[in-house]
Amino acid sequence: MTTKDVRTYRQELLGALRLRRVDADRIGEAVAEVEAHVAETGEDPREAFGPAREYARRFPSPLDDTPPARRRLLNAREAAIGAVVGLLGAMGAMGLVYDESFLGIPPAVCLAVSVLLAVPVIAGLARRAGTARDPRTGAPIGGTALTTGLIIGGGYVLLLALVAGVALLTR
Repeated sequence: MTTKDVRTYRQELLGALRLRRVDADRIGEAVAEVEAHVAETGEDPREAFGPAREYARRFPSPLDDTPPARRRLLNAREAAIGAVVGLLGAMGAMGLVYDESFLGIPPAVCLAVSVLLAVPVIAGLARRAGTARDPRTGAPIGGTALTTGLIIGGGYVLLLALVAGVALLTR
């Protein structure tokens, strides 16, 4: 077993636990338990705990009590909000390049509404991800909520820049 294997398993477990919306404190405890076990025994984490996604299912999640139909509705709502934010941002960026409106809405307004909608969405996602901390050291595991927000926000800005760049190239 290599350090890379443990690091990979750790990232897979972090991702799986966050997708299940497991509490950040419990995520820190779970990762610390895996790392401590591997350090003590030298055993491969997949052999000891199974695939990260399966192991993550052992931890309680607020989604466990949510009926599947409600969960699908929540996912659809989040996807729709993301689509509206992305569409308004893309239309605003393209509209600024082409100097055209979108459905009669000036491009600057599209862009402004997109940003105004994106900020609370990104902040909510970052807050929900939380900051998992190693209970042994108190150090963040896998980044902080701020880091998560900056990464998502950076992706949003990069997407808008990409759209504007493509619009400029095709102009």
